[in-house]
Amino acid sequence: MATNVFVHGYMGWGSYDAQYKAMPYWGMFTGDLLKRLRKEGFECYAASVKPQGSAWDRACELYAQLTGTRTDYGALHAARFHHDRYGPDFTGKPLVPVWDAEHPINLFGHSFGGPTVLYFAELMTNGQRAEAAQPDASPFFKGGHADWLHSVVTLAGTNNGTTMVGATGGTPDTAIYDMAIDHAVSVNRTMRLDPDTYYFACPCDTTTRQSDGSLRMDESKTEKAFVQTGNQMVRSRGVTPLGVVIDESWAHNDGLVNSVAAGAPFGQPKKDLSTGDFLQALPEVEPGLWNVFPPYDGDHMSQMGGFFKRNKDVDRYYRDLITLLDFLK
Repeated sequence: MATNVFVHGYMGWGSYDAQYKAMPYWGMFTGDLLKRLRKEGFECYAASVKPQGSAWDRACELYAQLTGTRTDYGALHAARFHHDRYGPDFTGKPLVPVWDAEHPINLFGHSFGGPTVLYFAELMTNGQRAEAAQPDASPFFKGGHADWLHSVVTLAGTNNGTTMVGATGGTPDTAIYDMAIDHAVSVNRTMRLDPDTYYFACPCDTTTRQSDGSLRMDESKTEKAFVQTGNQMVRSRGVTPLGVVIDESWAHNDGLVNSVAAGAPFGQPKKDLSTGDFLQALPEVEPGLWNVFPPYDGDHMSQMGGFFKRNKDVDRYYRDLITLLDFLK
């Protein structure tokens, strides 16, 4: 069985952070989900990356954690965005005991953890030639290690941005900028999938059709804090500067992320799976493309166990998902 590594979203936290003991991101008010999964024999670890950092910076920190090394953001990247080249040092504190081609990992990214694991997989697979040519460059930028990844799973991921942020975002090299629709779509166009890696997108949706035909958030399933934002997203319409059409297909959302945006990155090969039952979907799953599950009936935090709308089904959800991944060769 592959090791499972979980990457939190925007403003989230992981096992390197003190607050994880008080409130585990993975499990929330239901308690430590990963601890419960470990008791069932699943090897699970929670990474800690910059809460508001860019997908690039977070991917670099994730690599340093997995390898037990100092974070290298890349000489060119650091110079371009005017920050230190080196970041947190995890030397002697690797997140997982063993990680290589013989011991690949399943990567799970929630919310902005989605773009984080996408960037991570891109660099592991294809590298970044200009950064790799710099003196003392991290091996991370050389690529050629797709076989260290068994699967990449996004959970309510901002894979194509979100209308909650808008089209163009704010300051570059930040999470908010990366969650802007046009930037997310532009980055996705540069990425190439590995033919032997499995990719999954697991959107969420708590919009419901009203008697008058309109869509509104289902307040019985949506955190109160997400109802207003979700209803605003239902009404979002327009065309971004890059030409992305925001029409009714973007209306369905989980309170923070549009369901269509949490699907396969636009322009990349995909397959819409016929069932949300992970184990029943096994015969349909293929490597080298995005396997997109039907939206999960829950709000943006439901796959984390929920806040006040607590998800009692979260253990079975991940047990079945990881079991599916273990069946894949």
